[in-house]
Amino acid sequence: MTDDLRRMTDEAAIRRLTAYYSDAVTHLDAARGASVYASDGSVTILDVETVGREAIEAGMQDSFASIRFCR
Repeated sequence: MTDDLRRMTDEAAIRRLTAYYSDAVTHLDAARGASVYASDGSVTILDVETVGREAIEAGMQDSFASIRFCR
């Protein structure tokens, strides 16, 4: 595979993953949103690190709870 083709393929995969994650968040689907992270992945928000897909999902659920109230 040429470098240009590899780059285009990689970019397409990143765009699909971004769209999947964005759709999950738009629909307040914490399980689907967290599924894009590795099982031992981490995310840091406001200097607080959350490690592990299950913990990330729980954090998303907490965040989404206040948004659901506003809908």
